[in-house]
Amino acid sequence: MKKLFMLIPLTFLVCNVNCNNEIYENSNIEVLCKREKSSLKAKNSSYSPSSYLAVNHPYDMGEMRKDGLIGRHAFFEVHSIEDNGYQVCNTFTNFYAPGAFEDVTLTFTYSETTTVSLSTTEKFNVYATNGFNVTAQIPNFAKITSEDEIGKSYTFSNTNTYTASEIKETKITHTLSDEATNDQEKKYAVGTVGYVYELECKYYETHWLWRNNTEILQDTVRDFTMYIVKDPYMDVVYQDGTFFENVA
Repeated sequence: MKKLFMLIPLTFLVCNVNCNNEIYENSNIEVLCKREKSSLKAKNSSYSPSSYLAVNHPYDMGEMRKDGLIGRHAFFEVHSIEDNGYQVCNTFTNFYAPGAFEDVTLTFTYSETTTVSLSTTEKFNVYATNGFNVTAQIPNFAKITSEDEIGKSYTFSNTNTYTASEIKETKITHTLSDEATNDQEKKYAVGTVGYVYELECKYYETHWLWRNNTEILQDTVRDFTMYIVKDPYMDVVYQDGTFFENVA
């Protein structure tokens, strides 16, 4: 069977393409990722939110504005931090059955973000989003000035998340080997895999009163999940939630 070339237009997909520890920035390249599986299992994340965020501690992100003479502050609390390790963060294509193609090559445009990105299940204002990044000490985060810079990115449990990052579009040609597709005997796609921390959080705003007393504005209280994704890269992913580099 001849190789099949497919052109798939994708407009807002977030990932880093990282093969052999190099970041490819060419606008039209062919990539075949063949990392050693053992090196992935042994790899640890160099960033951990537990180093910067305490559980059940209110973080004051400062005064957002004045409501008359009273200052309005934004707060958030982290109630739990889970280290999920490497997991599938997104899929770029449909899932294909084993044997459908032989050494299939896909060409598409995706959006590349920074090495570490913060995503939330709720979309927040510019002030709060920048505050999350600063408080969690996200490396190399891009400070945003407009809500238009907060876009949908990763998908966890069928829920879109919102990320504020420096993003650039890249066209890439990605070749899927038979070892990663047909030999696995399960439906496959191309997607993002990253080292994921999952944080259950609460956001609220307060009026800053006299003598450091605060009044929580109940209509601003929102529970949300925050995902911090470290070292995202492209891989063959499977419908059961596994991916090529962690299959037995």
